Amino acid sequence: MSDASAVCDRLTAALAVARMAWAEGAQEPREEAAIQGEETASPLDAAALWVDHAFGQVSKGAPISIRPLRRSIVDMLFVGVDADELWMDVIRASDFAKHAARVARLALLVSEGIGLSAQDRQELGVAALLHDVGYGARSLAPEQSSPFAGHVRTGLLALAPRGGATQGLVWRGLVALYHHHPASTLSETPSLPARIIRLAEDYDHLCHHAKAPHSPWRALALMAGSGGSLYDATLLQAMINALGCYPPGTCLQLRDGRICWSASVAREGLFDRPRAFCADGSSLDLAEDGVVARVMEP
Repeated sequence: MSDASAVCDRLTAALAVARMAWAEGAQEPREEAAIQGEETASPLDAAALWVDHAFGQVSKGAPISIRPLRRSIVDMLFVGVDADELWMDVIRASDFAKHAARVARLALLVSEGIGLSAQDRQELGVAALLHDVGYGARSLAPEQSSPFAGHVRTGLLALAPRGGATQGLVWRGLVALYHHHPASTLSETPSLPARIIRLAEDYDHLCHHAKAPHSPWRALALMAGSGGSLYDATLLQAMINALGCYPPGTCLQLRDGRICWSASVAREGLFDRPRAFCADGSSLDLAEDGVVARVMEP
């Protein structure tokens, strides 16, 4: 048996054990009705709302409803993860859920760049939305004193409903187990989804750090030197190629003095010329108007 097969078998066994840890009599969740505000929310905001719902479920020891999370990912893919509207701020959720939605968005963008199938991208997106769900499931492992130290184990427990081990369940388990591991330690592990989530999560943390946030441009530059150690070098390059030189949200000063913020990911042949919006509320396309003089840090 190959090392990769052995790891898959161990993961499946771990998930089976986790399923037995659920309280006797737990039932699969029914199809969920729409959450208040979902009908008028963007696909990204809707995803964040359902993440908050999932956190509420696991905090009560209930199984997670996967269908609405998957539906929100399908909606994001239908719109297109390179669409400008998906790179606006998430506004209708907790900080945890906003983070999860942004991580899912970037993971989907990277997955497009490496040519994952539509089905695999759906599974990756759901796994990304739930990668930190262990923070909401502390009751499953009350002996863990540190939320960070315990969220991997509790996340695995929370992601293990009754029933067989599907691809989606295995991918969610891999992400829960390995999304904080350096890529250099995972060479013998079938960890593609976790390696993608590690990239997306670190990028989001750098951009949204509570005390010292970096511009998206700076965050990407800081990560660029860690390919092959912290990050899978191929996936890191795919992320850089997809986000472009000035990722969405980067504050730019143009040579004519205007201040603007990039609003689009890279376009074919336009790696360093995104669409943008200005401080006065106007919009512009740097492929047609304006030259970047410098990046402005927060």
